[in-house]
Amino acid sequence: MNLAAEVRAACAAARSMRPAPAALVVTVPIECDAPATAVPTALWDADVDAARIAWDSGALDPEDSWRWAAVGVCLRADAEGERRFAGVRDQASRFSGRVLEWTANATAQVPRARWFGGGSFRAGDCEILPWSGFGDGAFVLPRWCIGLDGAQAILRYAVDDGSWMRPDLIANRIEWVAAKVRSAWRADHPREHGATFELRDLPNGEWNALVTSALDRIRSTEASKIVAARSTHVGSNLPFDPATVFESLRHANPDCASFALEHGAGVFLGASPERLAVVRDRVCTSDALAGSEPARGAPIDERRRLIERDKDRREHAIVVEGLAAALRSVSTVVEVPTEPEVRSLPTVHHLATRLRATLREGVHVLDVVALLHPSAAVCGHPSAAAAAWIRECEPAARGWYAGPVGWFDDSGDGCFVVAIRSGVLRGREAWVYAGAGIVDGSDPASEYLETRAKQATMLRALGMAA
Repeated sequence: MNLAAEVRAACAAARSMRPAPAALVVTVPIECDAPATAVPTALWDADVDAARIAWDSGALDPEDSWRWAAVGVCLRADAEGERRFAGVRDQASRFSGRVLEWTANATAQVPRARWFGGGSFRAGDCEILPWSGFGDGAFVLPRWCIGLDGAQAILRYAVDDGSWMRPDLIANRIEWVAAKVRSAWRADHPREHGATFELRDLPNGEWNALVTSALDRIRSTEASKIVAARSTHVGSNLPFDPATVFESLRHANPDCASFALEHGAGVFLGASPERLAVVRDRVCTSDALAGSEPARGAPIDERRRLIERDKDRREHAIVVEGLAAALRSVSTVVEVPTEPEVRSLPTVHHLATRLRATLREGVHVLDVVALLHPSAAVCGHPSAAAAAWIRECEPAARGWYAGPVGWFDDSGDGCFVVAIRSGVLRGREAWVYAGAGIVDGSDPASEYLETRAKQATMLRALGMAA
């Protein structure tokens, strides 16, 4: 491939556009020395920019085997308030048709340029630590992006502000970053040892009072389900390395979607088992994931207890009904299985139902996200009553925990998951989150154990024996 010639052709196409493009995205194939199953977080070591991103849909989007790492911001869409996802769509739509994508030496299909990001559980939740800097909703078209699909690797560079007037500079920059990435892949990265940790949990008495308060609200018939969440603060004598934590999450949770999103001094990471919405060519799939049993080592008995327990079946049915009703408002057909299955993860079993819908023409994945979030799986039912309890009673702001995170492209397709099994890193500190669905019959002690089992996903990735 003659990179300089390809870049000159891309820049010539950008200069000929009227009006001028908002961005030129140049995609080039690169040598790949990484394992075929890796995510190329080596890009984070190239020291080319800030705002680190990583994404791997895992088993939650089996039709998309691409894995991504990115740094930097070319274009940005931010929105605040209750309509934050509609606001992001409106902002991104201003660039629709004005992003010129150029794939050099294209011998295989590569995905369109993607916007990565997410949003808060509720508006106004990101004003204090550890969430300061995240905002209600924020998505970026990255400056630099590496994608891996098996043995195929691509490097993507997005430029704006008229940089296509200097094609030689763009080509040199791509060659320099590609060389840095290859070097980082080949390097041996020793891991720090000797880390010690200090955990600060919500005291049992405060958790018991929290669950009792939710049960009182349920018995008053204001709500039939309320999701109570808590956080654990983790301090370490050594800084947490986001790349190490992300890789640990991926390898330990292949059935989940793994993500890392950096805003300011914080990096939000997780391995979510819950698909909120995957939209491709107007077909949408969504997961109802509610009803849980900690995995302690007797999976046959644990799975049977879960599928037979009335409390969990009732909790699960509430989530299924809510998702189905929301999808029907934007779909021509919604398919809902009559019985849930049990989905087993390393630390917990879940009741799971996968819904499938055919969307009406013109429905964007962000439209679906705005309809489905917050689902009864992470908020409760009715949503307004459960959200009011969360706002009044939970001891800590959720921030982006249990909010939607994922990606969308210019066609309106995309993949979003519910950001559970997650936490925030800030230097030598981490905050790890988990919630439990409270319904009539819930026991505070059992629900506390359930949240600890869910937190174990992140605690193990941080280097602790959870």
